[in-house]
Amino acid sequence: MIDYYDLFILSLCGAIGGFLAGLLGIGGGIAFVVFISSYLIKLGVPDNLLVPAIIANSMFCIFFAGLSGSFKHYQNKNLSLNPILTIGFAATFASILASYSITHWFDYKQESFLIFFIFLLLFIALSMMKRRELINSNELKIEKKDPLKLTGIGLLSGSIAAFSGIGGGIILMPLLTNGMKMEIKKANGISLGVITLMALLTSFYNILFNPASLGIVYSLGLISFAISLPIALMSIIAAPFGVNVASKLKPETIRIIFVVFILVVVAKMVSGILGMSFKF
Repeated sequence: MIDYYDLFILSLCGAIGGFLAGLLGIGGGIAFVVFISSYLIKLGVPDNLLVPAIIANSMFCIFFAGLSGSFKHYQNKNLSLNPILTIGFAATFASILASYSITHWFDYKQESFLIFFIFLLLFIALSMMKRRELINSNELKIEKKDPLKLTGIGLLSGSIAAFSGIGGGIILMPLLTNGMKMEIKKANGISLGVITLMALLTSFYNILFNPASLGIVYSLGLISFAISLPIALMSIIAAPFGVNVASKLKPETIRIIFVVFILVVVAKMVSGILGMSFKF
């Protein structure tokens, strides 16, 4: 069962993830996955559903963090509807297809998930460090949008999101800034908008149409509301603060915060592999 201490920890997770979503445009799943893993194990989720449930609950929380952060970006005029819809629907298609395959077509074990997640985080940290010159450039501008490029970006980010549960923003941000030459704040807003749309539609699938069920109290489909709601509600409050802070910080500072946080998460995940324990 979830007690008051657990609610505090889950709320803290929501605050961290929501703040990171607004600050970095990555959805907040980096924080959500680690905490959700621990509590799904605590509630006794069956091993064969553990990884799909981690991903599904993370995506559910990402929707709320993304929605809150996207609204703040809308107020700051950093949202562009056309690329959000083009990337978002492609990402949703890829995410749902990958989610279905994880649940029904092959056995995506917890150990495999952890190893994939760690290597993905290390890749993200490396790419973030390499993006220093690009982030500091004053020559960034939005290119004329190529629908095929945007669709490809959506398919790639949606697949990554489904296999990692971290929203896809960590792939979207480098692709939008490096590949599409978007200004960093505009890319941040578009990334969060895409994540919000993808997380919403994927969560509908996981709640209403995914035949798998956790079989625990306060759950529907693959979503455990006892775990995800405290995270989601706090992320709604925290995400706009992240957007505000990002607008005031230098890009180098944001980059350092991002890389340090990733390394902390990687250290925790490595300890999880060695001991297969997610206790906090």
